[in-house]
Amino acid sequence: MWYDERVSKDKRTTNPRFSLCCGNCKVELPLLQNPPKYLCQLLYDHGTSDSKNYQQNIRTYNMMFAFTSAGIKFDKSINHSRGHPTIRIQGQPCHRIGSMLPMPRKEPKFAQLYIFDTKNEVQNRINAISPHNQIQEHIVSKLSEMLDEYNVHAKTFRMARNRLQDAQVDNIKLKLIANREKDGHTYNVPIVPKVAALIVGDFDANSKRDIIIETQHGQLQRIHELHSSYLALQYPLLFPYEEDGYRPNILHSSRSDGKKRKRNRLTMKEWFSYRLQCRSNESKNLLNSRRLFQQFVVEGYTMVESERLSYIRNNQKKLRVDKFCSLQQSLDDGSMKGLNKGTRVILPSTFVGSPCYMDQLYFDDMYTIEFQKRGLPHVHLLLFLHPGNKYPSSDEIDQIISVEIPSQQDDPELYSLVKNHMVHGPCGTLNLGSPCMEEGKCSRFYPKMFQPHTILDADGFPVYRRRNNGHAIEKNGVIIDNRYIVPYNPRLLRKYQAHINIEWCNQSTSIKYLFKYINKGYDRVTVILIHEDNDETHNGGTHNDEIKEYLDCRYICPCESTWRIFGFPIHGRKHVVERLHFHLPGQHSVLYEDHGDIDDVLSKLSISDSKFISWMNTNQNSVEGRNLTYAEFVSKFVYNQKKRCWHLRKKGYTIGRLLWVPPITGELFYLRMMLTVCKGPTSFEDLRTVDNVQYPTYK
Repeated sequence: MWYDERVSKDKRTTNPRFSLCCGNCKVELPLLQNPPKYLCQLLYDHGTSDSKNYQQNIRTYNMMFAFTSAGIKFDKSINHSRGHPTIRIQGQPCHRIGSMLPMPRKEPKFAQLYIFDTKNEVQNRINAISPHNQIQEHIVSKLSEMLDEYNVHAKTFRMARNRLQDAQVDNIKLKLIANREKDGHTYNVPIVPKVAALIVGDFDANSKRDIIIETQHGQLQRIHELHSSYLALQYPLLFPYEEDGYRPNILHSSRSDGKKRKRNRLTMKEWFSYRLQCRSNESKNLLNSRRLFQQFVVEGYTMVESERLSYIRNNQKKLRVDKFCSLQQSLDDGSMKGLNKGTRVILPSTFVGSPCYMDQLYFDDMYTIEFQKRGLPHVHLLLFLHPGNKYPSSDEIDQIISVEIPSQQDDPELYSLVKNHMVHGPCGTLNLGSPCMEEGKCSRFYPKMFQPHTILDADGFPVYRRRNNGHAIEKNGVIIDNRYIVPYNPRLLRKYQAHINIEWCNQSTSIKYLFKYINKGYDRVTVILIHEDNDETHNGGTHNDEIKEYLDCRYICPCESTWRIFGFPIHGRKHVVERLHFHLPGQHSVLYEDHGDIDDVLSKLSISDSKFISWMNTNQNSVEGRNLTYAEFVSKFVYNQKKRCWHLRKKGYTIGRLLWVPPITGELFYLRMMLTVCKGPTSFEDLRTVDNVQYPTYK
């Protein structure tokens, strides 16, 4: 752990407490066992040819022995350039399983390989994978023997094979049981009678999450993500003992003081956070499985995200927000009677990554952490300087931004750092195969022109000083000069020893571009969506189901998945920003939980009060607030949500931000303008009063 990842309330400098790994001691799961001897050799005997072959093809070997197919699309277009290989998937995760036997004239796949034609099993497994020229038969054979000995589901499917070979039995069904009788604190490695049942003839499943596998049919069934074997069926080489995955009924550990917790059950995020930690007394099979581990992490986060989205979809009534005036008007004119309300599926701003979330970040953030196609994280940071430090002249810009190679004799350390971190390319005629080249030109406009002095071009953008002073660097066998250097700050480069591109920004268009870029959201693709049930074609831009629209086209990479599982901030700001709501007289923003009875919503006493009204009421009795605008008010006062009143702030500092409204809203737009200048009003009339003249409208 890093020191800043400690529990926020823990101020100790020695032995601080951390909570990312175990939810502050709430999470207690069985530790993973050391892998079987042969798998251990493949993972850790790095000098052997078998180990090297296994680690280079680990995802292929796992797919050979997986009981289920991954119903997700892997992006294979990102491993053709320099950088470490990475795994990225598109869409929602989905595991599927077929019948025990393949259909006529079809080759066996996945779980069928444990049952069908097992005399030629090794070759069948190799043939099921394409390409397979690097796969070693003896490794496949030994892995098969290992799983037969230790893996519970492998034993289960072998039992089904033996029953099917009995001439007196022509139809059986295999039931993989989802529920567990024992708690997840102490029970992890299953045994055959607890996880499966072989049934002859028809029967009714007791659980919707149980997996029922028939002898032979041509359809695939989707496995529920909350099935305790969901992960183990897909990753037998990560969980060779078929250890249980997440399931909904795992309890938190009891508190030492005996008090009850507000929430007592484990979340999927907490389960993955616990499993991804490195512990000295636990097997590191998971963490040392390289690209297979990357695939596992990506799918793990999409499972966490899917669980949250499922909650949002099933609790739309609790999340729906509308205008009080609109509800009242609709009730008065009868336009809502007899109609189905709430048919649109909303993805709220509280869900990280949703369009509403990104819109809020546009106004709140000062930085964002982005993950490149290669999975490398980097931060985009926009700083607003004090008027006394804006560096308006070219000489002052040269003091903080440089695009020149330092002298190797005078400053060898800085010379080495610029060479390693601040050289673009080389590209252009020096390297036509550089990733930045598009149609024979550099997409970043390198090499730049020599420039004796820093100037501003016609559009107001800086053209930094790049003197032709003879300083050069050898990079990838090519001699380059100042024209290929990326703008940097020598002090920051020395301190962090990393690529830090710093630019001087003085145009409103540049600031707007940076804000949009910082909060542009996930990379997406443009597609036509096909409904799985009836192959009906839908437009990819539909807004009827925001959850489906969010899921269909997003990309997730391993590094980002790990950050999100542990809850690291992807977006942030230096100070807490409090969004301030406001409304015209008679209008209120309300949160209603029951779509079926609007009268109950309109009759609630709480809608007659609001943070905005309470602000004006506080100004009647508080001298401190009369010299503050609404946005400045939160710097001196704190709002008590339960009591619906403001109190003087005792500690901390908060920046207030008025919610943005477009000019098309009319009076509400002009009300917002008045709130930026009007100080200490006690009523709506005060807001319309300027120089003792009360105007009829805010405009």
